[in-house]
Amino acid sequence: MKNIYAGSLLIILLFLLIGSVAHAQALRMSLANKKYEDYHYTDAIQMYEAIIADNADNAEATEKLANCYRKINDSKNAEIWYAKVVTIEKSHPINKLYYAQALAKNQKYKESQKWYKAYAQAAKTDPRGNKFALSYNDSIMSNFYKDSARYQVKLADFNSPEADFSPMFYRGGMVFCSNRKMEGTKPVKHTFQWNKTNFLDLYFTSGGTDASSLHQNLNSRYHEGPVSFYASEDSIIFTRNNYFQGKYKTSKDKTNKLKIFFATTKSEGGDWANITNFPYNNDEYSAGHPTLSSDGRTLYFTSDMPGGQGGTDIYKSIYSKGKWGKPINLGAEINTKGNEMFPFIDENNDLYFSSDGHAGLGALDIFVARNKAGKHVSPQNLGAPLNSSQDDFGYIYKEDTEEGYFTSNRDGGVGDDDIYSFKRKTCKFIVVVVNEKTNEIIKNAKVEGTEKETTVNFPAESLNDSIYSFKTKLRTNYALTAFKEGFEEGNSLLTEEKLLRCLQYGEDISDTIRIPIRPIEAFTENNPPPNKPKYRYKGNPNVKVIEVTNVYFDFDKYYIRAEAAKELDRVIEIMNQYPNLKIELSSHTDTRATNYYNIRLAQRRSRASYHYLVSRGISPERLVVNSFGENKLALDCPDFKDCSEEDHQLNRRTEVIILAY
Repeated sequence: MKNIYAGSLLIILLFLLIGSVAHAQALRMSLANKKYEDYHYTDAIQMYEAIIADNADNAEATEKLANCYRKINDSKNAEIWYAKVVTIEKSHPINKLYYAQALAKNQKYKESQKWYKAYAQAAKTDPRGNKFALSYNDSIMSNFYKDSARYQVKLADFNSPEADFSPMFYRGGMVFCSNRKMEGTKPVKHTFQWNKTNFLDLYFTSGGTDASSLHQNLNSRYHEGPVSFYASEDSIIFTRNNYFQGKYKTSKDKTNKLKIFFATTKSEGGDWANITNFPYNNDEYSAGHPTLSSDGRTLYFTSDMPGGQGGTDIYKSIYSKGKWGKPINLGAEINTKGNEMFPFIDENNDLYFSSDGHAGLGALDIFVARNKAGKHVSPQNLGAPLNSSQDDFGYIYKEDTEEGYFTSNRDGGVGDDDIYSFKRKTCKFIVVVVNEKTNEIIKNAKVEGTEKETTVNFPAESLNDSIYSFKTKLRTNYALTAFKEGFEEGNSLLTEEKLLRCLQYGEDISDTIRIPIRPIEAFTENNPPPNKPKYRYKGNPNVKVIEVTNVYFDFDKYYIRAEAAKELDRVIEIMNQYPNLKIELSSHTDTRATNYYNIRLAQRRSRASYHYLVSRGISPERLVVNSFGENKLALDCPDFKDCSEEDHQLNRRTEVIILAY
């Protein structure tokens, strides 16, 4: 009887013990999940690892531990744990993608390719699987390194052992984001629980090793940065946590999102004041990473607002009638099912940004989407050494000095994220124009280059009356055109392969670009060109013309003069005021040259005006370009007539004609 009683008691105690252990494990898991849900990933990692040490078969803890390491950018540990997660029965297909990404970040491209293919099979609607699997073929991988000789990269001197990233040019130096610990400051009471670091503040450096806090009015107790500045540098657009006028706000799920703010200053080094909200901030989604177009009228930014293509997308908002317009998603050509962020617009309105959704070397890579007639075309990966297997982002560049900066957490830095400087090398191309029949060099011709990718044309620099030169950009082809009165237009193609050969092997190709042009019959008063139109244009009351002074040009030139730019700015203002307005840019010349030559010159004048408007936010669909040469004169001054320069000037014009409103 005693034995029966003792056995029963032992069974009861065993059940109580098992129940107690199960309850304790459930409690530990609940506490770990709470840390995970609150984004306290460093704390969650410790708790999940302890749970798995006691129960290696805990699938939930294993998957969330892998996610934690991914969130804090620890790719080595993420690889270890995702290798386990993908073997778990009924593991979500997205884990194959995360495993492939971790492998790529650790430069295990062949193994990564295998898991990208596995993800492509499991998630057929997501193009990232096939896109990345294809890019890791050897023949395609080589494209990421093809112009690496173009760059000289150096770690910036002002980096700290903490995170430093996203620089922006400002007053001869730059402003950047950092969670560094400044000497002589009080210990920080609040830390970013995501990875147990300080919150980000804005810092300024003029170069060297020194950096100082930008200003207390901008730096709050929470995150600030990245930023952008207006051209005047007395106004700033910056990112901050949802903390404004002392109020900390969260979304419905208790998450504090990012928002965009504006501020102004009256003097260099003065206080920043008048902090205002971007009108499309929202407590339920983030908006940040602002950058401005060259004219300050278009704001590009990153957001995870509803209706996007994927994780975070790039949007733009156009300033019109004194307010910012509704955000416009840049579309599927730029945005992917992954994350696009950290946009930067250069002086040509080309868009640079980082993405983990477009094929690259791993994690975030830097891309450029060139500006073609106001639309950003298919992005190109900038390749190594700007890109690596780790996160590369926060790119800025000055074309006049061919220097810039970017951020990376690659090996070899001094902290978490580090800022790197780079100098871009270009080849010097010398162009001469020759007579196709005699091979003699022709003096005082005109040479123009057109980028094939953007169709932007620009005059070559005249080094003297016979030799021309121009700078080349990255990853593009050039169509070169030469023209001179009395000759047919001549053309030559400068390919990207020739650019790369110059950069990689130091090949001297100066004075090798020769553009032949064929002489045409010289027309005289006694030998006029056949079938030349004779009608003249002195105004038509049925044609509605925008009331601005016509856009005038110098003799034999097609660049936009300062006073012409003011008139085109007035056109922009009117078109922004009337969004349904469509216009024709009608360009004309004087009569001093052949009709054929003047038609071509008028076309260049029309294109110059067109590109001016489009680069400042006017949609190409609202513009029609026409070129009449000398066939519609404002002032009758036919060939060979001795007219004054003032009369000729009235004919060298671009008129703005209303087509619809």
